[in-house]
Amino acid sequence: MLVANLVGCLLFSAFLVYSDALTPEISKAVREIGEHLMANAPGQMFVKGVVAGWLIAALVWMLPSAEGTEIFVITLITYLIALGGFTHVVAGSAEALYMWLAGQETFARVVRGFFLANPRR
Repeated sequence: MLVANLVGCLLFSAFLVYSDALTPEISKAVREIGEHLMANAPGQMFVKGVVAGWLIAALVWMLPSAEGTEIFVITLITYLIALGGFTHVVAGSAEALYMWLAGQETFARVVRGFFLANPRR
């Protein structure tokens, strides 16, 4: 499932980079979001990923009891992840891969700095 999500993020990022779907202003904003993500130190990336993972797990635990408020619960949890600047491997992959495809980051740095949260950046 993770691989399928990552492939989807790669395809979506490629679409954004290589199509005219984004205006120059929005492209600039997306790059700034990616720069913010990639500015995290490896330890920060890891710890923020743990928090995001916990929030997603909490979401999964809460959904069976949500009965009719699922959209609200999903929106709330994903908003908390964004608000806290937490790093989520699937959501952040689109940002990191966008940065690579747009030529703002090397593939090695995206793999080591984002996916592996390795200090060798």
